Amino acid sequence: MDAVTSDKINVLLELPLMELVAKADKIRKDFAGSRLEICGIINAKSGLCNQDCKFCAQSLKHSSGVEAYPLKSKQDILKAAEDAKNIGAEMFGIVTSGNCLNDQELDIIISAISEIKSKVGIGLCGSLGALNKEQL
Repeated sequence: MDAVTSDKINVLLELPLMELVAKADKIRKDFAGSRLEICGIINAKSGLCNQDCKFCAQSLKHSSGVEAYPLKSKQDILKAAEDAKNIGAEMFGIVTSGNCLNDQELDIIISAISEIKSKVGIGLCGSLGALNKEQL
């Protein structure tokens, strides 16, 4: 494989959009084939973050208009996983805003994950912020 150079990148940036998309699609087919993996996701906790990440719409310090709500219930998370499975998703992601979850929130998510694994049968992933060793 040839080395990536700024000249090669600039050539790609000059291409018409549809030609660039066609080239990207060819690379995808060469490496991944035509298989499509469907994933579902739940934003289990939105906004209300006390961090001040300049790029993030979830911060309390920015007025982005993002709907803010506390952690959804275990039942809501389970229902979202069931809905994802029913539409053909192979994976289900649970994401939360904020730098870290408190122990009560984490307990709810752990309980939801346990039930999803035993009753729904869908792969799981998540983005839950920073967890300490005990929480892991």
